[in-house]
Amino acid sequence: MVARTPGLLIRADASAQIGTGHVMRCVALARPWVRARQRVFLVTTKLPNGLVQKVREAKIEVIPTALAAGSCEDARATCAIADSHGIITAMVDGYHFDHHYQRAITTAGLRLLWIDDFGHAAPYSADFILNQNLGAAETLYRNREANTSLLLGPRYALLRHDFQQWRSWTRKVAAQGERVLVTLGGSDPQNVTAKVVEAINLLRQRRPDRPLTADIVVGAASPHLAELKRLIDCPDVQLHSNVSRIDELMADADVAIAAGGTTVWELARMGLPSLLLTLAENQRDNARYLSEVGVVHTLGETSNLTPEYLATALKDLLDSPTRRASMAARGQDLIDGLGVFRVWLNAAEYRLREVVSADCQRVFDWANDPITRAASFRTDPISPETHEDWFSEQLARPAPSFWIAETRSGEAFGQVRFTHEDPHPIISIVVAPEARGSGIGSWLIGAGCQQYFAVTDATAIHALVKETNIASIRAFKNAGFISSGAVKVADSDALCYRLNRGVL
Repeated sequence: MVARTPGLLIRADASAQIGTGHVMRCVALARPWVRARQRVFLVTTKLPNGLVQKVREAKIEVIPTALAAGSCEDARATCAIADSHGIITAMVDGYHFDHHYQRAITTAGLRLLWIDDFGHAAPYSADFILNQNLGAAETLYRNREANTSLLLGPRYALLRHDFQQWRSWTRKVAAQGERVLVTLGGSDPQNVTAKVVEAINLLRQRRPDRPLTADIVVGAASPHLAELKRLIDCPDVQLHSNVSRIDELMADADVAIAAGGTTVWELARMGLPSLLLTLAENQRDNARYLSEVGVVHTLGETSNLTPEYLATALKDLLDSPTRRASMAARGQDLIDGLGVFRVWLNAAEYRLREVVSADCQRVFDWANDPITRAASFRTDPISPETHEDWFSEQLARPAPSFWIAETRSGEAFGQVRFTHEDPHPIISIVVAPEARGSGIGSWLIGAGCQQYFAVTDATAIHALVKETNIASIRAFKNAGFISSGAVKVADSDALCYRLNRGVL
């Protein structure tokens, strides 16, 4: 059932000139749709070969188009592709798409998630506008339709899935920084990386008795690989091309030298103190905001940058553990890693409705499913009479606490319910048998908690999960719950999780 729910169509491009950030953040955001077993397509005019592989590894189907990017013909073709695959949600990311493109997509009946950085495409007719930057404000989008929802600020930062495992990780700051990570985007057309390598070589010469290692990361779209290889003549400086796990390099580094693109959110989540370079006009404001809140130190435009100046700035940061500790803490406070989930929670093709009397048999069938009973703290089958009495009590509750989850076409796939325990309510969910393994449980948990917080004054929600229920544990963690210890429930070993108001 849920597997047949329409998926997602992405329209974005990448090249040495425009970089890879637009495509990569769309790939990050597409993961919940993929996990929900929905087909995801990327329609693109330009995509370097190395990036094609990354997109396909993310289980996204690539559809090339030769039409002029952002043109009316491009918009019509994109809508036709969506229609041919039964897609009803589109995601568009790129500065060459304007308000005419938006209008064409929405007029065709598609729900549109528009990824935006600086309000360049008014008037807005998209269903959702996502701007993850620190300077994102409602004033950028005053010229929009009344039904356009705004998803603004770093709480919606689009981190790749690899960074989810680091959500509870806290950086330990070394007294003396020794390892540098250099990552200047997927293309770096001006080859600013070469200037950074010169600065690192210069710093190594200035202090030969102090250890200094560096990982230089270049993307699949970089045209400067051969030149960089010639510049690096030291085993302590490693060049990495087309890296698959940059999160591990970030964890090992003490300092980063980075561009002001989408990687800044990953650096912040990893608590990696960074010297930020502005490689494009659209990076300037966000770099300034990040510097003002103490997450990075911005070095400004690269046209004025010299290896000598960069070497001095790098030395100062490596030699200051107090400064690095402050930057690390502020970065990890700013980015909690739930941005992709929050966007999906808002834009996914699901909804909650209050339970009604007609749901009695459905809820009974779900409750007595063998897997549901095995995951419960009381595993005996439930009799029809017991269920009917219990269900009547639920309907009689004065405050809403029981919802059915369904697709927008009305197909029910689960339930979420809250018991009013003291001091905090406890959540329980059931995913329909045909929807299991789809990753939909995290959405169900998040949507239910968001709804419950909206209709009550609860400050936190608890969840109790059997230690053996790995799928539920993963779903609650993905939805932002944190562990609060082990407990006994009905003679079973259980784990307690907690979600505070304001997280979602």
